[in-house]
This record gives sequence, structure tokens and C-alpha cells, in this order.
Amino acid sequence: MPVECIPFSSEILLIYCLVVNDYGLGTVQEYMYHIRINAEMSVRNLLKVVAKRLGSNVLSAVDYLDDGSPVSSFVIPFTDLH
Repeated sequence: MPVECIPFSSEILLIYCLVVNDYGLGTVQEYMYHIRINAEMSVRNLLKVVAKRLGSNVLSAVDYLDDGSPVSSFVIPFTDLH
């Protein structure tokens, strides 16, 4: 997502700019990449643990919007895309 699409508060934007000025854009982007990968792997591992506890290869859930419309999610946590 391009930076201009992310709704920053002015304080967060200032801190981001200070960090970029101190460490350089490439370094900041590299750290952000590693944080994103770590978060992805943590969620994948959590889903695998939950599926194992439930004894299922598929996790599913249904929630409802304000107008009552259902929203369904299906996750197959054992599929490794990498």
C-alpha cells in the first residue's frame, strides 16, 4: 500500500520522517519488511495450532454486518504458499 494511502496522524508522520532521516529509507523499509514477515509467520503458526486443537484442516467462521448480511471466512492453515 502506498504511503499516501495510509491515514497517518501528524505525530506518527513526524516520527516516521525522523526515523527515515536518521536511518535512511532503505533501512526503515527493510525493518518494516521483517516485521511484516514475522507477523505473517506468527499468524500462520497460530492458525495451525488452533486447527490442530480442533482436529480440523479447515477453519471457518461467520460474522454479520450491521445490515445482517453474513460474511464467511475459510482458512486452510496447512497450505504453505512460500
